[in-house]
Amino acid sequence: MDEFKEFYPDFRDSVDSTAAASVNGYIGGFGDTDSLSRKTKDFGLSDDGAKHLQNMGGFLDTTLPAALDKGLAVIAMKVLGASHYLSSKAGITPELLIKYALSQDISLAIVGCSAPQEVITLAQVGRTFSPLSPKEQKEIEGFFRPNAPRLAYYRSW
Repeated sequence: MDEFKEFYPDFRDSVDSTAAASVNGYIGGFGDTDSLSRKTKDFGLSDDGAKHLQNMGGFLDTTLPAALDKGLAVIAMKVLGASHYLSSKAGITPELLIKYALSQDISLAIVGCSAPQEVITLAQVGRTFSPLSPKEQKEIEGFFRPNAPRLAYYRSW
């Protein structure tokens, strides 16, 4: 943050910057280290600052705990990813993604239903919900991790 302060002396400029949006996207688990390393000079980060950023982690292991520590409400959005996250061959169903989201320490989930059947599915999961085990959650994360940049197409750098 200190390096951002040097690059953006007026805090409002940093908030409105594409650098801040890109860094937040990276911290949220989108993008890869190669893309990040090509952009760090544009962000005003030194090599040490870039290494620190690369080691910060993603939404679940960094951003979510920080928000909870500050007493902030956390909203899970795009739970179904406009159906882009679904894979019947891999067993990634709407039910599973909703259960995954609800298994996190969130305040609210905005699933984003686009069809009546999705609303019915959401209601059924809500009525019968039980959290996924940590092992089940890790399996889902492992499935998505290699595909995260492609699936987060709307956050491209």
